[in-house]
Amino acid sequence: MSEASPAPRSAQRARQRSTLLILAFALIIGGLLILFVLKKVPPPLRILMGLSDLFAGLILLVVVRQKFKASGPEAEAPKPGIENKSV
Repeated sequence: MSEASPAPRSAQRARQRSTLLILAFALIIGGLLILFVLKKVPPPLRILMGLSDLFAGLILLVVVRQKFKASGPEAEAPKPGIENKSV
């Protein structure tokens, strides 16, 4: 049983990150288009569809930020002006 080398693993993570980012921005743009461009749909339904797409895109952006955090010493270093209160 051989372990996967780090290069394909990082390439797969980068591909997943870019796919999620593209999907998130597509949902946000689609939601805005539904809200402001689509005029033949009744307003309550248009608001519901547009805001649900918008929120889904924003949630995906949060998922990308949490799942694909930068790891390493620069991510672990305390930021200036914030006290490190580890006990």
